[in-house]
Amino acid sequence: YILLADYYTQRYNFLAAAQVLSSAQRVAPKSYEVFRGFALVELRRNNPKDAVNFGNQALKLYETDVDSHVIVAEAQIALKDYRSAYAHAAKAVEIDVNNRRAQIVYGQALAGIQGIDAGMDFLNALVTSYPLVGEYRLALGKLLLEDERYSQAEDVFRQLTQIEDKSKDAF
Repeated sequence: YILLADYYTQRYNFLAAAQVLSSAQRVAPKSYEVFRGFALVELRRNNPKDAVNFGNQALKLYETDVDSHVIVAEAQIALKDYRSAYAHAAKAVEIDVNNRRAQIVYGQALAGIQGIDAGMDFLNALVTSYPLVGEYRLALGKLLLEDERYSQAEDVFRQLTQIEDKSKDAF
């Protein structure tokens, strides 16, 4: 159910995703994964307030779910509540230090709290530690782009295209 709802949201069919998750909720009313699915649907619908609510419901049922923490952190960043986003991202990184999405969201939340340079330093450290992981370079480039540092962002995106020749996001 959750995977099907994820596919529907990727195709922007939010109504079908919600219907699938409602069916799943009837089967398993206390499943944290269903609430996490609803949170993801709302986040992709650009409704971060409800994404936070559903994510928190998932975390009440299973507080060490890394994906729920990441979704809530992303929603909090969209709401410009960087302190809460930082708390959730830090918890996700604490639970699973190897989760790439958690590391990226942590860097974004850090940039919101301490400034863009702190977030860039964190992401630069990740890029230095893991030079072949394109996701970290992409996040760094997007952060530079948001701060209107276009030439630096272009350099990072060019580096990414040299590592991954089919990176649509970098192009």
